[in-house]
Amino acid sequence: MASIHYELLTPKYLDQACEVIRNALFIPGSLNEALGIPNDPEALAELDLLSRATAKDGVSVIAVDKTNDKVAGVAFNKFWLKNDHFLENFARTLKNSKSVDIIYMIINTEKLCDLFELLQVDCVMEIFLLGTSNEYRRQGIAEKLCRFSVEVAQKLHNGVNVKQPVDGSPVTLEPVPQAVTAIFSSPVSQRIGRKLGLQVAAEHDNSKVELKDRVLEIPGETTTTTLEYKKLVEG
Repeated sequence: MASIHYELLTPKYLDQACEVIRNALFIPGSLNEALGIPNDPEALAELDLLSRATAKDGVSVIAVDKTNDKVAGVAFNKFWLKNDHFLENFARTLKNSKSVDIIYMIINTEKLCDLFELLQVDCVMEIFLLGTSNEYRRQGIAEKLCRFSVEVAQKLHNGVNVKQPVDGSPVTLEPVPQAVTAIFSSPVSQRIGRKLGLQVAAEHDNSKVELKDRVLEIPGETTTTTLEYKKLVEG
């Protein structure tokens, strides 16, 4: 029986965590199939770089099966500052049009609502890339990763620096999040949002996805994507 432990991501588990996200987020799904990403090694390799860049913020969390030292799930968490252009700048480093499309899908989803204006804050922590390995699904791991992520954000908000470097670079307390946000693109993850008390700021139909320079229609797609938030409180 698996013995799952939840902890901040460290260099030891970075490769495994990236593999989990690749297999959970960037290979399955009607959008990825429509773009041809699962069969494009270059696109998958470039999207892997997004996970690694996000990990540098020092607040990603993992679920580790201590019976075999295997990463069962991960939440790559990212800080966003007002007028942040990280994703646009990251997209400019990519060569593959398919990976660029995915990045702009995220950018356009983030633009559904200006959470900085809505919440009157200047820094948020997003549960950015969330995934669980196939063999560990239906065990509540994604929900616990999200709960742990909120706890990490709250500790930072309270002035406790719990950040964990993954590349040897120092990670200071700043920036400090004032809210937790997430983009949830399935009913399963949206139920997690309800359990954690996140509020829905915006929602769009997954049957039409806005990419860099076009809108892609996904026939038969009936789910929605929600942009959600929870403002952190003092103490």
